[in-house]
Amino acid sequence: MNLLIRRHYSSYVPFKLQPTIESDIISLCKSNLLFDAIHHLNSTHSHKHFTKKPILYATLLQTCTKSNSFNHGLQLHSHVIKTGLETDRFVGNSLLALYFKLSSDFIETKRVFDGLYFKDVVSWTSMISGFIRVGKPRCSLDLFKKMLELGVEPNGFTLSSVIKACSELGDVNLGRGFHGVVFRRGFDTNHVIASSLIDMYGRNYIPYDARHLFDELLEPDPICWTSVISAFTRNDLFQEALTFFLSMLRKYKMSPDSFTFGTILTACANLGRLKQGKEIHSKLITSGIHDNVVVDSSLIDMYGKCGSLHESHQVFDQMSKPNSVSWCALLNAYCQKDDFQTVINLFRQIKNIDLYSFGTLIRACAGSSNAGATAANPKWQHHIIWWQWWSNDDTRGWPGPVVFGFDEGADYCHPGRPEEKESSIAATIEAVDAIVADGGL
Repeated sequence: MNLLIRRHYSSYVPFKLQPTIESDIISLCKSNLLFDAIHHLNSTHSHKHFTKKPILYATLLQTCTKSNSFNHGLQLHSHVIKTGLETDRFVGNSLLALYFKLSSDFIETKRVFDGLYFKDVVSWTSMISGFIRVGKPRCSLDLFKKMLELGVEPNGFTLSSVIKACSELGDVNLGRGFHGVVFRRGFDTNHVIASSLIDMYGRNYIPYDARHLFDELLEPDPICWTSVISAFTRNDLFQEALTFFLSMLRKYKMSPDSFTFGTILTACANLGRLKQGKEIHSKLITSGIHDNVVVDSSLIDMYGKCGSLHESHQVFDQMSKPNSVSWCALLNAYCQKDDFQTVINLFRQIKNIDLYSFGTLIRACAGSSNAGATAANPKWQHHIIWWQWWSNDDTRGWPGPVVFGFDEGADYCHPGRPEEKESSIAATIEAVDAIVADGGL
């Protein structure tokens, strides 16, 4: 009897699986130990029990994407080709995601997509959104049409992408058509699609259609709330945006994200609401949002437009890595208060000059001249600043040329073609330096 009991007990001893090479590598990937995982892969290629499973390479490729390690991803791509696993759908989509997120050459990404043996809705959606990212929304719509012709059904992310394409093209009629498709396919409660539609109406100057769509949602999420606030702000309905934000915060107890805060700070800046701007700043601190370049730039702009230069500069000084938008916001703050000398001094500290900050410098020079700083030298009293947009099929508009018109003739700085942009900026800076030296700005 005791023997039977012992045998019955032993049959329930947990069975422990022996670890395999594949499971070890996948475990390292889950711990985000990419280098160790690749080293383990390279050291076991000749192992007789090592099998090349699609899940292994797909996991490694996904880890490369998460780790922003494109070079290791390229090495794995060659492994995939050698092992013949590029025909696997899971591996193919992981490869496409790697190129889509990390490659700077969209042509290479398109080549990977074209070479996929099996294209599912995930593959098509990645390429549709990819064309939008590189500024070719028309191509994304053409690809969407081709996807439908091949019988691939779109999902919510696909429809969200093509709606964004309509938004980029400014084609509100086509956007309304996709709105109908969304409704007929039962995606009208999808928050991702709803926020894209709201954004599309907002960008095409139909903010109240955006609000109407929002009101039809049963339980809008914070992204949908933010999209409406952005739509109002984009259309200069700053009071409506602020009212909507306060309702989101106080009545519905929603938690805004950094983009929401950045957008509503823009509304406060344009309304000149310093008190409410400070309240939002306090809310930012209690929400744990700090050292966010978008929010901090909006704070600099808000304090500057409300006339609080000390607070504006204080926020700027606390930034770990201010970008060109941050610098431009600070320059504008001082320019609005007619502190042109500080604008010029700050401009000299900028490492990467863009044309927005450069434009603020020109305004400061012109403002200082008009204020009488160079009244003793009438040669520099009249500055004509002319911004002309140059563009062709491949390049978006480039501001220029900057023309300084003087009583005794004019000096011109032409931007020319894209390869001449840097020399154009340098030449124009020299012209400003000449003004500064001669006029004592």
